[in-house]
Amino acid sequence: MPNGFTSILKMLAAAIGLSIYLILLLSVESQVGIAALLVIGVIAMLASARFRVTAQLGNLFGERDSLLNLMIVLAVLIVTGFFYEDHFVLLLVATVIIYVIACLGLNLQFGYSGVLNFAGAAFFDALASNRGIVLLDMGVRPRDPHSFDDLQLRCEVVKCRLTESNLFLFDTNMLVQAVECASIDETWPEAFFQTYCYG
Repeated sequence: MPNGFTSILKMLAAAIGLSIYLILLLSVESQVGIAALLVIGVIAMLASARFRVTAQLGNLFGERDSLLNLMIVLAVLIVTGFFYEDHFVLLLVATVIIYVIACLGLNLQFGYSGVLNFAGAAFFDALASNRGIVLLDMGVRPRDPHSFDDLQLRCEVVKCRLTESNLFLFDTNMLVQAVECASIDETWPEAFFQTYCYG
C-alpha cells in the first residue's frame, strides 16, 4: 500500500475510534460506567503518548488540515445521527458547537489579528444568558440605529463622552442606576427574543 493511503487509514481509524468512544460516553447513564470510560480514555491516551501514536497522528492531521476538518464534521454528524431522538444529547452537542464557534471567533480576532475586541463576547453573553448587562456607549464606532435600539431592549446602556485629553467620562449616578436596573431585571424582553432567537 502507498504511504499516503496508510496514513489516511490511520487517521480514519483514529476518527472512528474517537467517535465510538464519544458515543459510548454520551450513551452511558450510570456514574460507574462514566468513570470506567474515563479511566479507559486516560489509559488509552497515556499508552498512545508512550508509544508516540499521538505524535504521529498529530503530524498526520497537521499535514492534512482539510481531511481533519472533514472527519470532524463527519464525526459530529455520526454522533448527531446516533442520538437523533435523545434531546438532551443533541442539546449538549449543540451547546458545545456554539462554544466552539465563539472560541474560533475569538481566536481569529485576538489570536491571528491581535485585535482586542470584547464586542463579540458581549453579544454572545447577551444572547446566551438572562443576566443583567450594562454597556458603556463610547460613541466611537458608527452603528445601525435599529440594532442599537434592539440592544437597548436587552441591556442597560450608559452614554459616555470623550474629553480633550482622550479620556472617556460617564455619569457615575447613571452607571449605578443602570447596574441596579440590570440586576433587578432577569427576564428577556420579548421583542429582543423574537428578533434574535426566532429570526
